Amino acid sequence: PGSVDIWIAALLQVSEDDDPVKLVTMMEKAMQSLERHGAALSRDAWQKRACEVEKKNGNLSAARAIATATLALGLPPVAKKKKECRKAWTLDAERAAAEGCPTVARAIFDGALERLPARKTLWLAAIQFERQRLDSPERMGALLDGAVKHCPRVTVFWLMFA
Repeated sequence: PGSVDIWIAALLQVSEDDDPVKLVTMMEKAMQSLERHGAALSRDAWQKRACEVEKKNGNLSAARAIATATLALGLPPVAKKKKECRKAWTLDAERAAAEGCPTVARAIFDGALERLPARKTLWLAAIQFERQRLDSPERMGALLDGAVKHCPRVTVFWLMFA
């Protein structure tokens, strides 16, 4: 199908299974199909759709899948432009958070940290986001654990972790 709305409706339907891999795969197929039909969206437009799904539908699995699948859309390969990607993803996550979409923000931070695990500023931004939310001590613990594993020489992470 060449309609974004049809793909999102299908994603919402499939998300009842709550299989994240299946949802991201479906989103990747959606992006390919939309591109073939000349209806491709930008990363920003997809992230706005992800926020809509989170806020209007309350479907966190689908919102996360949209944000995850479209994370690198329109960006250069990470290996070549790490700083550019890091900045874009940090801004995207902050924008999602400001729009009241914490699930989308977390998905963006998670994807960015997966692709750039040694970037101190990404870890700091994700930790700051969680610190402001104060709704998931487990998430904060997991972030600090990841930060000290991937950036073991950054003293501030060890101090926060202690």
